[in-house]
Amino acid sequence: MLPTNFACIYVLFSFRPCILIFDSLSNGSSRARVAATLRDYLQCEYNAKVGGDRKFDRDTMKGCCPRVPQQPNFSDCGIFVLQYVESFFKVRRYS
Repeated sequence: MLPTNFACIYVLFSFRPCILIFDSLSNGSSRARVAATLRDYLQCEYNAKVGGDRKFDRDTMKGCCPRVPQQPNFSDCGIFVLQYVESFFKVRRYS
């Protein structure tokens, strides 16, 4: 079984859309439910603005939760978000 981080990097480099959930406060919330809700939202927006038969489901848009450092409290989330954004955009795309 591959580590979660490797799976996400593979999806990114294969240029397939995916949902990445960087959750620094692991408090038992369902990350799978978050991805499903985002897919539902994208489906509604696509239908309303573009139309057509594109599907936003698990097969066409994977959800992934990379392992990230965990915050010890409920007040440091902004710092963690900034770190994730900075790290995410340091990844170079290779063609």
